[in-house]
Amino acid sequence: MMGTAVKYVAALNVDTKLVKFFVYAVFRESSRVEVVGSAYDHIEFVYPAIGRLEIDPAKLWSCVITTIKTAFEEANLTADQIAFLAISCHQGSFTCWNRSNGMVYHNFITAQDLRADQMTKDCNENFMFKAFKSSASFLHCFTRSQRYLNQSLYEVTNEHVTMRLAWMLENSPGIKQDLPFGNVLFGGIDAWLLYRFRQGIDPNKKVEHISDVTSCVATGFYDPFTQDWADWAAMLYPIEASLEITQIANSSAALWGTCCFEKSELYIKMDTAAVLNIVTKASCLASTNGMTPMIAHKTVHPISDHEEVAYVLQKICTDCTTVVDWALKIGLFTEPREGSSMASSVSDSNGVFFIPAFSVFGVRDITAGSSFIGIKKSTRKEHLIRALFESLVYRIALLYVSALKEIEAQNLEEFTKIKVDGTVSQIDFICQMLADTAGLPVERSDTADASALGAVFVAGINLGFFRNKPEVMRIRKVDKTFAPNPNNKLKLLRNMRCWEEVVEKFKV
Repeated sequence: MMGTAVKYVAALNVDTKLVKFFVYAVFRESSRVEVVGSAYDHIEFVYPAIGRLEIDPAKLWSCVITTIKTAFEEANLTADQIAFLAISCHQGSFTCWNRSNGMVYHNFITAQDLRADQMTKDCNENFMFKAFKSSASFLHCFTRSQRYLNQSLYEVTNEHVTMRLAWMLENSPGIKQDLPFGNVLFGGIDAWLLYRFRQGIDPNKKVEHISDVTSCVATGFYDPFTQDWADWAAMLYPIEASLEITQIANSSAALWGTCCFEKSELYIKMDTAAVLNIVTKASCLASTNGMTPMIAHKTVHPISDHEEVAYVLQKICTDCTTVVDWALKIGLFTEPREGSSMASSVSDSNGVFFIPAFSVFGVRDITAGSSFIGIKKSTRKEHLIRALFESLVYRIALLYVSALKEIEAQNLEEFTKIKVDGTVSQIDFICQMLADTAGLPVERSDTADASALGAVFVAGINLGFFRNKPEVMRIRKVDKTFAPNPNNKLKLLRNMRCWEEVVEKFKV
């Protein structure tokens, strides 16, 4: 028997591929959390044209409701028995809807969508944008301000919401019609779900338009240094000031789920994308190594009203679970654990390299695809699987190289270990190879979903449900630690260099 739970809490996590809902029983006396009900469903994507990737809001809402009902049934609980619901969502997807009637103007436009690629390139080449960066560089020379340094290095990317939103404002007749009257709301999946949840069964009910700063900062026009919408954004982006903007992102929630609170802690989330985070605590730092300053969390103590803001430096590479799912789909292995065993059964990939380019790795051509290079008569399935997994580790290792350069540039403490979670982290071969390549222990969380658990932690502290960080740190458990084998490091680094050379040829 489990014993009597002090409280039941729930968490909804909408990641890039799945909607997941968990019901937790929290035993505070024994510092224990157990999943008593869970459910998940796949997000259905819409592909209206090459390079475009959308999510139908109506189908997403139906998926969310179904998942919640299923998890409650498994837990044999009802909603009124839940102390609170925490929500975490992936960053970068957005929609616009009508303030008066809740009507959605368009599908969610995902971060993988490339419809605004030309606008993004034009923006980076724009005279005003270059002048802005030059001015920021000039100001940094005199003030040494991290904010001005960050602005001087800023580049607009397709992953940012900015240009995709500008594209929709130009091409949606409904938005054009309602925008002058102040009736258009913009937000990510989290903001839209909060709006829908709080409306209940009345679609015309007026509710506040709210979100979390960790989602806002991922838009590209929220300034993490001032913790406000950037006053310079209106000058640079074709976005109407009359558009009301608002947006815990799941990578930020996962920092709580893995208890990454101390300065210079390193955490990598391995899901659809690999997201590397360096905790910088109260310091918002600019990066000269391609990393982005982000708000990790912002909490307010319910009694003292003390506000705490923590920051991270973040860098992302795409194609993690995408690659693994593709390998499953074509039958290279039947489940990730089998793939891990098969990859470990051979000493190397027999000269085979895999280029993971499902999300247009390193090239602008939206028709580009992935490739195996170096297949020979002696190549076996095990070699292909090992090459595929090795490519994922090499891409994550490149993120790690950027992180090493960053701690040297920022004079931060050296890393002592790498915390990981996510679907891909469940593959032992990948975790062990990452430990060997980095020369650091890799610590994998035992939770089914660190983002969901982290959302519960941060919400619980904000509501006074948990006392403090030490309490949630006692609850968090480690599944396995992978110790590095120094005898493998030199060989792996040589192989990684060969892989990089193949990738460079692939880009041509």
